[in-house]
Amino acid sequence: MNEFDRPQADASENAVEVRDVVTRFGRQVVHDGISFDIRRGEIFALVGGSGSGKSTLMREILQLERPTEGSIRVFGRDLQSLRGADALALKTRLGVLFQGGALFGSLTVLENIGLPLREHTTLDPKLIEQIGTLKIALVGLPPEAGSKYPSELSGGMIKRSALARALALDAELLLLDEPTSGLDPAGARALDRLVLQLRRSLGLTVLVITHDVESIRLVADRVGMLAGGKLLALGPVAELENSADPFVRGYFQGAAATASRTVHPPGRAGEPGGGGPAIPRRTDDLWEE
Repeated sequence: MNEFDRPQADASENAVEVRDVVTRFGRQVVHDGISFDIRRGEIFALVGGSGSGKSTLMREILQLERPTEGSIRVFGRDLQSLRGADALALKTRLGVLFQGGALFGSLTVLENIGLPLREHTTLDPKLIEQIGTLKIALVGLPPEAGSKYPSELSGGMIKRSALARALALDAELLLLDEPTSGLDPAGARALDRLVLQLRRSLGLTVLVITHDVESIRLVADRVGMLAGGKLLALGPVAELENSADPFVRGYFQGAAATASRTVHPPGRAGEPGGGGPAIPRRTDDLWEE
């Protein structure tokens, strides 16, 4: 097995189930009946253009927002019905790597990693420090990184430190928002290897929001593509790369500048009850970030 080989995900159980999700902000429809599953143990990549609803969907899984209609279940629990202690208990089973890391600049790496432990446990401060040191080693950082501040770190070290914080509470579901953005190719592939290693050793389920096609090819078991409020495509990377839809195929084959597709805004032309004219858009417009 080479460093990018992936074990098969357990298809018998789902970590996340998204059913008929509709999300509206005023008259703007972000999601228009989206449904998909994330299987336990798989790395699932979510792709789409700016404004396609990727980050909104991640916030809904994190219980930071609620969909207008439909349901989301995480580890079998319906998020719409969770409140109080039950909602908090589920949140502690999730870890998040925010785009850019989102480390607190006034805290050291070790203090950043210890924040979730101080917030959600009654562990002794010394034990929290020891756990933090273990998490630093887990993500491949040297021990001395723990005493450094974010301003003293390289981009790759910031990502790894933020990943260590996401794993502080032994998360079962890891959500990664543009994990390789801002990294050079070597650093990005090193982070890909780390994600695969952590999935293999810790049994993690991973949701990745990314525009890094090479990363998707290397780590993702399946990919979901959002466009025009819909789940446009869903399947293994190789299947989407050879899709009959030129819009989908072009994204993975680098032909975005030449492919085109007619997209209908949800609730308008091309949709039940729609009334406006179709809006032809170039694929590169849709994928431009």
